[in-house]
Amino acid sequence: MTLLSFRHSRQRGIALIGLLVLLTLGASWWLVSALSNPVNRTASDREHNARVLQQAKLALIGSVGLMAGDTTEANPGRVPCPEAAGSANNFAAGVWMEGDDGVAAGNCLLPAVGRLPWRTLGIDKLADASGQPLWYVVSPAWALSNATLPPLQTLINSDNAAGQLTLDAAGDIVALIIAPGRPLNIAAGGGCVARNQARVRTANVAWDVRDFLDCTNSDGDGAFATNGPSGSFNDQVLAVTSGELMPVVEAAVANRFARQFGPTMRYCGGLWAPCSGAGAAAYYPFAADFTTLAAGTFQGTLNNPQGLLPLSFSGAGPCLVNTPAAPYCAPPPACGAAPYNGTRCAPTLITYRNNPVITGTGGATIRNYSCSVSGTPNALTCNVNTSSGSGLVAADRWMTFTMDVTSNNVGMAVRTINTAAQMTGVDTAIATAVNYPYGYQMTSATLNADGSATVRINSRVAGVSGGLISDLLCALTLLESLLLNCHQHTITVPFMWLDQPMLYADNATMAWFYRNGWHERMYYAVSAGNAPSGTGTCAGATCLSVNGPTLTNIQRALVLTPGRAVGAQPRPPVVVTDWLEGGNADLDTQFWARDPALPVNRAFNDHVVAIDSN
Repeated sequence: MTLLSFRHSRQRGIALIGLLVLLTLGASWWLVSALSNPVNRTASDREHNARVLQQAKLALIGSVGLMAGDTTEANPGRVPCPEAAGSANNFAAGVWMEGDDGVAAGNCLLPAVGRLPWRTLGIDKLADASGQPLWYVVSPAWALSNATLPPLQTLINSDNAAGQLTLDAAGDIVALIIAPGRPLNIAAGGGCVARNQARVRTANVAWDVRDFLDCTNSDGDGAFATNGPSGSFNDQVLAVTSGELMPVVEAAVANRFARQFGPTMRYCGGLWAPCSGAGAAAYYPFAADFTTLAAGTFQGTLNNPQGLLPLSFSGAGPCLVNTPAAPYCAPPPACGAAPYNGTRCAPTLITYRNNPVITGTGGATIRNYSCSVSGTPNALTCNVNTSSGSGLVAADRWMTFTMDVTSNNVGMAVRTINTAAQMTGVDTAIATAVNYPYGYQMTSATLNADGSATVRINSRVAGVSGGLISDLLCALTLLESLLLNCHQHTITVPFMWLDQPMLYADNATMAWFYRNGWHERMYYAVSAGNAPSGTGTCAGATCLSVNGPTLTNIQRALVLTPGRAVGAQPRPPVVVTDWLEGGNADLDTQFWARDPALPVNRAFNDHVVAIDSN
């Protein structure tokens, strides 16, 4: 080795020794600092835990809102159960079944405690500062409890939404998310049961909550805490209250109602005028007033553009297929056993008027007619006297006609027309003249300013071969000669107004709505132009408007979920200010998605959703 190489080797050795000294001094400084100021590390851990707990909380609230708005969700507002017990430890054929980790159980015994179902929430597997996955607690009444089998269902709405968990004695908590921290050797006393927490993963054995949550947080009741005896407690807990969760549920419910029920409320299309385009005239029923809430009737009130939804019904299920005369569709019986009964059932709300306008359009001449209404649901029967001049053969007796039938209170309800109700007294054999095999054709329908509706029927009565008795009755009625070939036709129109299926509490699409009581907690408004007393249209200031980021005055009809009571608002409500706040409670046509003068959720919590817009 040359002298120069030796010097270079010696210098490198000295540099490495110097670097080692610096590293040792730095480690010593860190250790001394940590020992002298342990709060710094504790604060860092708690800050990390706070971040992941908040991330999990936002994911939970968002997930509940998404589920509530899903049209397949039968229990809007429910929160998922914790991870199924033991799912994280599923082991089969020598392989850990990691795909089961983080999946919520389908139902759970409430209050339920378990690991956070991160996979169900659609987030990453979050861990606290000690590397432990987060834990999770669900309040009774907010998840699908195995105690309700069968059926699995909840009852959640704005006024029935209190959480039943407590945290440090504060209540109204729906869920808790917990960072369990490192395992502890818990000493007995101060509300704690002695336990040396062990966290060993055992195949097909569920985790024991006592090895993760400390003291009162693991005792199986609904009371939880954020602190406990020193050295025996290190849980970090974040609460989710009903006040934080319900606004997203209420918004989802209003939106879901508008999508699922809203289109059935509209009187347009089909026999009615088109909903849009040339000749459009979209009508919506009048609202029910607040007195109908206490009575439970939900019948619309004449000229009332704002209030409760008009949710009365008149029958016992869908229309019936006649036997043996199918394919005709008969009106359903009036009301009946549950769920087709109760105060919402109103078989006499919509009734025929006994003054239809009957006009002959071909064949024999109408001399006069008289009509009567009977039965529940109504049937309209008309005796029509005609004359055909001379001759007794059938060819001289036929007559085509139009019949404008008016029904009361259609605009106070949500109904559809049964175009296959079985009329009698009309010719069902002439396929070229009428809608075979029904014997008639409904050609138009209009809503009238008084809430009634008029339906036009085109039909034909058959030629007959001079029935002596009916001819005599006709002639005596007219005090005319039999030479006029007078004949009396008896025409019966059965009840044509069917309930929209959405009105029934057992309807597969809307059962969630009635079972959870949302029909008693929703406000409805229609523009004056789109109410039965209007023209069927609105434009600009004559429409309803919603103030949000921008002003929109294009709404024909809308609904609001009023939210939980704010301040001293009484429930159930008697007037609009018991439900709505600020600019939403003044009964004008301008509504607010957010009233800038009122703090959100503290003084204003209405949610506005359009049913229909221009």
